[in-house]
Amino acid sequence: MKKCINSKRVIYLPYEIYNREVAGHLHFAEQLISDGHVDRVYIGSKLLLSKLAKFGFLPPGVWFLKSAQKFILPLIKKLKNKGFKLILHDAEAISTFDGFADNNPHGVDLFMKPKICRQYCDAIFATTKHEYDSLVNDGESKKLFLIGGLRFYHYLDNRFITETIKHSKQKRLLIITSASSLRMHKNATISETRHNLEGEGINKSHIEFIMSWAEESHIDLFSIFSIITKLIKYYGANLKIVIRPHPSENTDVYRTLFSSFSEVKVDYESSLFKQLTNADVVLAGSASTTIIEAALVGHNPLTYFFMPKSMVSKFLVGHITETLANVSNHPDELFNEIVTIFDTNREPSSINVQGAKNHLNLSTENFRKASKVIGELSIDIPDSRLFFVREFIFILMYQVLIINLKWLTKIFRMKNINYAISKSKVSDVTSIKNICKKLNVEVNNINDDLFVIKGTKKYVENT
Repeated sequence: MKKCINSKRVIYLPYEIYNREVAGHLHFAEQLISDGHVDRVYIGSKLLLSKLAKFGFLPPGVWFLKSAQKFILPLIKKLKNKGFKLILHDAEAISTFDGFADNNPHGVDLFMKPKICRQYCDAIFATTKHEYDSLVNDGESKKLFLIGGLRFYHYLDNRFITETIKHSKQKRLLIITSASSLRMHKNATISETRHNLEGEGINKSHIEFIMSWAEESHIDLFSIFSIITKLIKYYGANLKIVIRPHPSENTDVYRTLFSSFSEVKVDYESSLFKQLTNADVVLAGSASTTIIEAALVGHNPLTYFFMPKSMVSKFLVGHITETLANVSNHPDELFNEIVTIFDTNREPSSINVQGAKNHLNLSTENFRKASKVIGELSIDIPDSRLFFVREFIFILMYQVLIINLKWLTKIFRMKNINYAISKSKVSDVTSIKNICKKLNVEVNNINDDLFVIKGTKKYVENT
């Protein structure tokens, strides 16, 4: 789209998890501005931006959706009515399970983006070829683009690598849990969880599969507990273990379980990127997309299915097989694998990196294709005093809401708003500020939560 004279084109990149998503959004924002496809990029809390959009405080623009489940259909309709252009890029597509969607003749579960929601989207970005083909089989074609995993491109940019301090004699294990531990989810019983999943449009056979896995995951948790105690006895004070729970889990469960171990730290608040680069071994739950991120920084990630080997193959989806992750099906086997990596001081693996890149379809061409599509969808807003007044009011309202979380919770009845936002400001703010300084665009960081990136370049554009 050619830009009209004296106009502004804006895009909103909402985040759910600050310490995992903001760095990738900043990286993409730089590309959009440098390519000249937008004039403003707003990066902020999904919860706050959504509320402000519903009440008309946001100038219309392109809105980025990381999922489009049935329960957010009212928001999708509201955004369309307010004049927004919607782009859907399913963040979970890299680990979607195949073969459990009985009502889908193509064998792929599209519950994160059912057709009833996709019809309102102006463009759909696919990460993997499998996802792309599945969507084509489900009737998408004209507005579908294979562009790779946008939230992972910054892992390939050396500017985003932060320095980490490793103690030469200390062994560091990072354990990342999966969302499949449903019994630990906040404010949800098993029956409530089943009901919620049905409301999201997931077919019954898949729900029962997820619930049975939740049962299995708790058996797994205590097996992991046993492995940790053995590792502590084996290495003593030379061992440091960081457990990173899934954001939907109750971290208090983990803190209580491991409270008597000084070698174990439960830490959801820190930057995932920093935790990955600072670890010697990464052990991730089999449903966790962090297996991909671990591979991108050179790890040979470990995962586990504590079940008979004859059953394991049905769970080996692309993000596990393509990254060449090591899969253990017995606690003793996993313990021995961890010890082997520790004791051989295994170097970063280019094979794992390449496997992850291939699975995610990461390429300069695809990255620029995404930027171009957004440029073609961008909305020209008159560059007048009215725009700057609306922007000022929007930023002011955002600050009011972020500062008055208790008031926001009471008015909008968001039970988890405190949980979702308070997690975002603990220990990743400094690393994000350092990233902002390295970017080739001006970044206005407001209260460490809202980022406004403008089209004024700070340096000569890199080509």
